[in-house]
Amino acid sequence: LDSLGLAAAIEWQMKEFEERSGIPCQTDLPDEPLNLGREPSTALFRILQESLTNVVRHAAATAVETSLHMQHGQILLRIKDNGRGLPAARLEDPHSVGLAGMRERALLLGGRCEISGRPGEGTTIEVRLPLPATVQGAGEL
Repeated sequence: LDSLGLAAAIEWQMKEFEERSGIPCQTDLPDEPLNLGREPSTALFRILQESLTNVVRHAAATAVETSLHMQHGQILLRIKDNGRGLPAARLEDPHSVGLAGMRERALLLGGRCEISGRPGEGTTIEVRLPLPATVQGAGEL
């Protein structure tokens, strides 16, 4: 993560996940390195890891899609699976430490983490963090 950057780390993580779990993964990542800084990169990578852990433990998914883009002064990470989905009660369950941790990581950096899912339709985790001033405007969609 520190030496290759966030996009390369995500690509590596997704390949490792696919090999370990047997779940096909599709990634959509920027071609150029993103210099987001250590804290945002680490937070996004840890949220990805927690999401993938949840896919293996709970989702019964057969596919995972991940994308990372700069958009409107923010960095957007999206992880989507086609698994069981989450009932609404589980989304707000205070005992769901992993989900709460993802939201907290984003909040600490001035962003947000939205988790949505419907039973039988999979789960989507969307994280938006403000881009550092040094990155603003570069390569945005």
